[in-house]
Amino acid sequence: MKLAITGHTKGIGASLKAIFEKHGCAVLGFSKSTGYDIGDADTRKHILDSTFDNDLFINNAYHPTGQLELLKDLVTLWEGQEKYIINISSKIVYIESDYFPDDVKEYKQAKAELKKFTDEYKGSVKIYSILPDLLKTDFPLSSLYFNPHKDGIDTDVVAELVYDIFKNRQHVYVPEIEILVPGKQRGEI
Repeated sequence: MKLAITGHTKGIGASLKAIFEKHGCAVLGFSKSTGYDIGDADTRKHILDSTFDNDLFINNAYHPTGQLELLKDLVTLWEGQEKYIINISSKIVYIESDYFPDDVKEYKQAKAELKKFTDEYKGSVKIYSILPDLLKTDFPLSSLYFNPHKDGIDTDVVAELVYDIFKNRQHVYVPEIEILVPGKQRGEI
């Protein structure tokens, strides 16, 4: 199986890349640190051109508009084919608060728009929407307001779960999965 992933050099992206490679997949990575900024339209076009013949795309890298634009362009490109997208979102879409700082509000809005598009999409491409809780990463928004290394979920555990769901795609389709820190409820920070 051939797949591509954005944001493959750190955090959940690195864990997803590793688990799919461990199981024999050919993985093509695109990250800002390797010169691929999904906020740039030309970069998104290059990514799309490079992944046309892939079976799976993991839409992981966050950008306020680029992640959604990449998803929209990809489903348009792949429409009518048996292809798969794993869309990494966030459980923040279920959290209501008047006290989020502006950068967290922007992140929440972007992830909510991503979820809305995924929920409303009715085409041939199967999209798996993954909404993890706080992860043990150095993602800037997490580490500014929380202690992810103390309170977060290990990214390897999430990656294994995502892989297990995907490898069983012939038997079951799970369009959305919310992954919470043990003891937390939906909508709880």
